[in-house]
Amino acid sequence: MIEVKGVTKSFDDFTALDNVTCNIAEGCIYGMVGSNGAGKSTLLRVLSGIYKADKGEAIIDGINVYENTYMKNKLVFVADELFFLAGANMKSMAKFYSSIYDNFDMDRFTELTKTFGLDPSKSISNFSKGMKRQAAIILALST
Repeated sequence: MIEVKGVTKSFDDFTALDNVTCNIAEGCIYGMVGSNGAGKSTLLRVLSGIYKADKGEAIIDGINVYENTYMKNKLVFVADELFFLAGANMKSMAKFYSSIYDNFDMDRFTELTKTFGLDPSKSISNFSKGMKRQAAIILALST
């Protein structure tokens, strides 16, 4: 279960989230729709423990996410702006992820790269925009 309880998050004079509360039951799938700047990405960053809420809390399976290593090992956030190590290929990114995420599954990674048709030894900088997005999703799903 995901619980967001009165979450407020501001950046300087801009309030991105203002007392947001919602509950998402286990097994449910929700979509989040809103205009640019509505706070969708900010809420996801609070839920994944990247941002700390100024007020309120984000709880997943009864555990407050922020500064909780156990819970963060169970979460991966694929942002709009993708990040890959300079000069990295999929293999080196998998090695990097496996050093951070104890549960990184190399077999799943290999299976997904084959399914998506990506060459894990090819430099990610040479991938198209769509291929880079696929690479980020493969890495996320392998954790």
